[in-house]
Amino acid sequence: MHISIKHLRFLSLLLFFDGCLIIFRNLFVGTSWEPLASLDNIIMYRSDTFLFLIWNLFLALVPFVLALGIYHYRDRPQAKWLLWPSILVWLAFLPNAPYLITDLIHIRPRAFMPLWYDTFTFFAFAWSGLLFAIGSLQLIAAVLEEKWGSRWSLLIILSVILLCSFGIAAGRFLRWNSWDLLAQPFMIIDDIYSLLVNPVTYKNIWGMAMLFSAFLSIVFLSSKNQVLCDQQ
Repeated sequence: MHISIKHLRFLSLLLFFDGCLIIFRNLFVGTSWEPLASLDNIIMYRSDTFLFLIWNLFLALVPFVLALGIYHYRDRPQAKWLLWPSILVWLAFLPNAPYLITDLIHIRPRAFMPLWYDTFTFFAFAWSGLLFAIGSLQLIAAVLEEKWGSRWSLLIILSVILLCSFGIAAGRFLRWNSWDLLAQPFMIIDDIYSLLVNPVTYKNIWGMAMLFSAFLSIVFLSSKNQVLCDQQ
């Protein structure tokens, strides 16, 4: 198995297309860029400019780039001691990619912009996040398959998808971030305890986690070696 340069180019083109959607939207509605000169203003106006989609797409790229690095350097002797720590970091950031699908909840009529355009924009970003997630999973699955065989690789990846889905739901409802694992680990432990003790109270989180787990598993299994990697 090897990484398809052609597919990488298509993914790069998709990133460019997503960026153009946001630029055109802001030009169309006549967004004033002067108030966005500071980080505080960018955060304040992010729901109007849709710049939060660019940020979420950047976060979706992090696990994908990590997976590319892990796959590329997997056989380098000097990098072997970094393999498993890198996979753990990849796992922490992985939910950011399919998380873009949950941004579809922001679709609503807005002044000065056709609803169909905003709907298309959210769908394009959600699709991009899904592709980066599946491509990332394929790369890590290939690394695990080389080391432990296809059965163990599949079992681990399906478990990863389950954890990832839980992270997506917790990110949407509890506002978890990947860096909270280091910045606020005790808060996450408390949240997990509450989720386990009071599952009915958090039925939305558990429901979303189960749906995402089933969906991502189906997409991964049905698109194996078709998003990023080609068989030799």
